[in-house]
Amino acid sequence: MKRALCLLIALSWSLFVQGLRHTILATADHSLEDYSTFLESLTENGFDVTVANVKDEKAKLFEYGERKYDNVILFSTQSKSLGATLSPKAILEFAQAGGNVLFAAGSNLPEGIRELGRQLDLYIGERHSSVVDHFHSVESSDDDSVLLDTVTENPHIISDETRQAGSIVYKGNGHFLGSNHRAQPVLRGHPSTYVYNKKSEDQISEEPWAAGAQLFLVSVFQNDAGERIGFSGSPEMFTNAYLSPSSPSYSAANALFARDLTNWVFQRVAVLHASNMTYGKVGEPYELHNASTYRIKDQMVFSIDIAVLNDGQPQPYVADDVQMELVMLDPYYRVNMVPVASDSKTHQRYEAVFTAPDHYGVFTYKIAYYRRGLNPIDEKATFTIRQFFHNEYPRFLPHAYPYYVSCFAVLGAFLIFCGIWLVQIPKASSKKQK
Repeated sequence: MKRALCLLIALSWSLFVQGLRHTILATADHSLEDYSTFLESLTENGFDVTVANVKDEKAKLFEYGERKYDNVILFSTQSKSLGATLSPKAILEFAQAGGNVLFAAGSNLPEGIRELGRQLDLYIGERHSSVVDHFHSVESSDDDSVLLDTVTENPHIISDETRQAGSIVYKGNGHFLGSNHRAQPVLRGHPSTYVYNKKSEDQISEEPWAAGAQLFLVSVFQNDAGERIGFSGSPEMFTNAYLSPSSPSYSAANALFARDLTNWVFQRVAVLHASNMTYGKVGEPYELHNASTYRIKDQMVFSIDIAVLNDGQPQPYVADDVQMELVMLDPYYRVNMVPVASDSKTHQRYEAVFTAPDHYGVFTYKIAYYRRGLNPIDEKATFTIRQFFHNEYPRFLPHAYPYYVSCFAVLGAFLIFCGIWLVQIPKASSKKQK
């Protein structure tokens, strides 16, 4: 039975990994020849990349009401409209339908990209704006090719290898984020970095549109269903000039950053998968788990297997903050689950053992695991907890022993009294003796 279950888990995970997240639509309002190194790296990672212009028929995101692609890449460097097929509404509907989106737009971005950012609570700099830093820039540039090492500390998005690779070369626009709790900045500016607009130079020098810690350059979003969106204010980050080893301006840090960003957005990394969610009485056979009814005060064990997808391969997910809840309207229990050993090499098993509540009703075994950079886990299972049957109560209760003793004491005293009364012979009266 365990072997069959392991095979079922492996098959489901294989379908999950192989059947999804493989098709990419790479589209732009200009030629994509400058992005050939970036697109080739996606092909090497197993993605089926379709290249199209925003006006092409292949750029349609839906066909007969279904998604045509799993992921979309959109590069825009012109101020023209992207058309109805790639409107903000269509892109958001694509994300809500289960797709992932990576879009990048520089200084001359179309209004549709700006509106898409506003829908995500992301506000892009004015047209013709660029990020400038006079203290952290490439020497041969006009201070608009900024050197940045202020990447996110979240290890699920950016790897340690990328952090240690050096400064990232950035040339493009900036943005700031609103109060959207689903948004997370990945690359931000230095305290000396600000947004510069040549057409309003005097105003910018006195009061920049965004600067310092409030200036973000690359940000990501993840909705409650786990689908992801990434935005970069620099399409140049993905060009051959920075990613091709044969280019004189090649940057290893840029290549690693582009790899980590696309791996996260297209769900090759930091994807949690929960399976084998079970519950039952301690010590009972595994086949009897997940029954519909249990009894109050039963000693119960709850378990779940969790894996994480890293670089396209499932690995056991080990953490000390996985919690479970036993809920009936309000949580009766909220406890940490403990990692335990199991036969699986791709999943980590977590367990929690405690006594069932002394309250009957319908309970929900729930695991809601939300962590930044990881797709959420929201698993539920429902079962009933009943009272004792009449024949399940103990015959004698220890706390009733005083009452038992008093009853037998009264009975014994009565028997002693009756015995004394029966054996006692009354004396004859004196008148009869005379």
